[in-house]
Amino acid sequence: MGSERGLGDCCFVRLELVTRSMSSTRWPLRFPWDQSENIYEALVTNMLRVTRAEQTRQRLQDHAIRLFVQRGFDNVTVEEVARAAGVSHMTFFRYFPKKESVVLDDPYDPVIGGAVARQDPGLPALERVCLGVLESWDRLDEPGDEMTRIRIRLAAGHRSLRARIWENNFRTEEIIVEALTGTGVTMLEARVAAGAVLGALTAALFDWAEDEAAGTLGDRIRRALGQLATGDVESSAVR
Repeated sequence: MGSERGLGDCCFVRLELVTRSMSSTRWPLRFPWDQSENIYEALVTNMLRVTRAEQTRQRLQDHAIRLFVQRGFDNVTVEEVARAAGVSHMTFFRYFPKKESVVLDDPYDPVIGGAVARQDPGLPALERVCLGVLESWDRLDEPGDEMTRIRIRLAAGHRSLRARIWENNFRTEEIIVEALTGTGVTMLEARVAAGAVLGALTAALFDWAEDEAAGTLGDRIRRALGQLATGDVESSAVR
């Protein structure tokens, strides 16, 4: 299974872009060796900086979840999370815009929208959304760790976090609807298809988080979508 580019991969993308730009430059380059060493050092420094940023973000999330479980989401402040992670509260906001973002971090809306838009426009809208969601899922690493289950349980058991899940679903729904209506699907059909699939996804997430013997989250998502799918979808994508 493939995965999305992580923060560390961005370094190599930048290095590739630098290399390509240099390949179009007239050679030989006229600069002293100490300057080339400075360029190399700058690239290495940038790579280390991104790695440290990724580590800081993960450390903040780990300490936040630990404190939320121990004391309750409402009883933990951003300042306390930052202090536990060894950073300032301003550093926290560089990685997470709000406290609840630590639990509900979801950067994949554009991925889902693009995947839905790429499906065959001749297929029924519901089938296109199912296939798009599964295509998006297959591009991610399978989240099988206990921390993922804990985050989902926290969200499901807290009123405001649960409400934020539905707000996020609405945002995702709008992206999916735009992808569908852009290819001639009616607004009603697009909203029904998007709403049905997102409802199934949410049910699968909550069910998987509570069932320790549920297997992988991907399997549970496929089962949930299979309950919506026509025979064609189930045979070609869900199973």
